[in-house]
Amino acid sequence: MLGITPKNFGHLGIYTAKRTSASTISVRATGLPTSGKVVYASLSWVIGKSTFTSRYAYIAAFRGTSPAPTIDSLSCASASFTGSGTDLCTVKLATAAGKNGATIELAGSESKAVVPDSVEVKAGSKVATFKAEIAAVYVAQTAILLATDGKSHRTFQIRLHAGGSVLELESKSVAFGDVTLNSLSTQSLKLTSTGKNPLLVDSAKIVGKGFRMSGPKFPVNLNPEKVLTLDLEFDPSVAGKVTGELTIASNSVTGNSTVVPLSGTGEAKFYEVKLTWDEPSGSNFSIAGYRVYRALSGSSDFGLLNKSLVSDTSFVDGSVESGAEYIYYVETVDTAGTSSVPSDTLSIAIP
Repeated sequence: MLGITPKNFGHLGIYTAKRTSASTISVRATGLPTSGKVVYASLSWVIGKSTFTSRYAYIAAFRGTSPAPTIDSLSCASASFTGSGTDLCTVKLATAAGKNGATIELAGSESKAVVPDSVEVKAGSKVATFKAEIAAVYVAQTAILLATDGKSHRTFQIRLHAGGSVLELESKSVAFGDVTLNSLSTQSLKLTSTGKNPLLVDSAKIVGKGFRMSGPKFPVNLNPEKVLTLDLEFDPSVAGKVTGELTIASNSVTGNSTVVPLSGTGEAKFYEVKLTWDEPSGSNFSIAGYRVYRALSGSSDFGLLNKSLVSDTSFVDGSVESGAEYIYYVETVDTAGTSSVPSDTLSIAIP
């Protein structure tokens, strides 16, 4: 979008290119102001899911008569910056400003180098100073500063070097997938310091039902290229999908707070025990069926599982619970309703 002032951009249209492999796209704008006025532009583009924006400032050629350029020079204390800070800049006029002084408009091409909208040169003076606020970058770039009075202009370039502390994550999200209820699933997340300065990780906090974290005690000072590992756990107590967040606080130039989405699904698994046995041999009575008894491990309180006699030599117990251990035995019943002595016991642990 294009406009006359940097604070209130006039909208000239949205341009979309479809089905093209061209690496450059030209946009033609008409009806722009002349007479040396400044036109500010903001160009945005999307690559994948990331949006990028650059700012520009254009000056239309002055077509009237004018003496020698009013602005003689634009300079800053430093033409190279690593990390954040303040750069002191100076606008110098070729001749002293008149009794009403002079207003010099200012602009910067990058959001990482912010300057005031304008600076005032006092009457009788040739010089005015202003500050450029520099933010740390993790991708090197060049910021172009512009000063203009509408008739003349000067520019100054500040090279912004990658520096400061940079936090890089092994993954932008952590998905645990399907996890059986009341069982623990673990994953690790690696944090790397990729900047030129040590990275201070102040804290790492996790929220979300069933999510936990273990690992180092904070704060942690992480030197460049060093790795910090966080151990993440998911122990669901209810069935269904659960979401959470891991928030990492650091002094990274990419942001003081980094949020990592967490997800997992509690899955209820049902178990059953299938018992089989051999029919008693050598018995002198007619078998009517069998009774199956069960007790928890460590208990002598056995309960009958089948209300009616089992005619086959097998039985399925579908009422077991995960994590429990059970003991079983079987009794044979003859046609007169008399039960045999209990069989040997069988112990089974449920996962």
